[in-house]
Amino acid sequence: EELSSVNIDKSFVNDLGQGDSLKEYALSVYPIAGNTEKDFIRKYFDKKDPEADVLKRFLYVFWSARDQFDPESEFLKYQQQVDYVNSIYGTSIKKGYETDRGRVYLQYGKPNTIFKRPHDPNKYPYEIWHFYDAIKRANGRFVFYNRDMVTNDYELLHSDVYGEVNQPRWQYLLEQRTEEIND
Repeated sequence: EELSSVNIDKSFVNDLGQGDSLKEYALSVYPIAGNTEKDFIRKYFDKKDPEADVLKRFLYVFWSARDQFDPESEFLKYQQQVDYVNSIYGTSIKKGYETDRGRVYLQYGKPNTIFKRPHDPNKYPYEIWHFYDAIKRANGRFVFYNRDMVTNDYELLHSDVYGEVNQPRWQYLLEQRTEEIND
C-alpha cells in the first residue's frame, strides 16, 4: 500500500522489463535486504503473479534507500556482483545468489582469502573464507562444505561472524564423510 504512492516515472526501474527478469531482480536483493524488506519479498512472492508495478516500486525504494542521489548506479554495481555469483556459485537448480556462498559474497563482499580443499579423502570438500573486516567482526571466517560432492552447492557449516551459523564442532563434521563401495 505504501509503495503505491512512489513515483517511478522516468526512473531506471521502468527499463527493467516485465515478468521473470523483473522477479529475478527483486529476488536477487534478498541477501542484502533488511528484515522489513525480506518480509516484503517473502510475502509478496507467495503470490502466484506479482504485479510488475509493485516490483518496480519496491526496487526503486530499495535502491533509493542505499543511494538517494543515484540509485541506478547502486543497482548496476550490485547486478554485476549478482552476475558474478550466479556464474561462479550457481548450480543446476539454484541461482548463485540463492546459495550460501553467493549470499555471503553479496552480503560481505569478496573474501580476502579463500582456502579450498576439494579433494581430501577423509573429509567432505570444503572452503574456508576469511574476511579481515566482516560486519560486526574483525577476522571473520566462514566454512562451507559440499556434502553431496556432486553439485557446486557448498553449504555454510560454520562462521564466527555474529548472526551466522556457529558450529564449534565444524572440523569433526567435515570428517563425517562416509562412502559405501558396492562390489
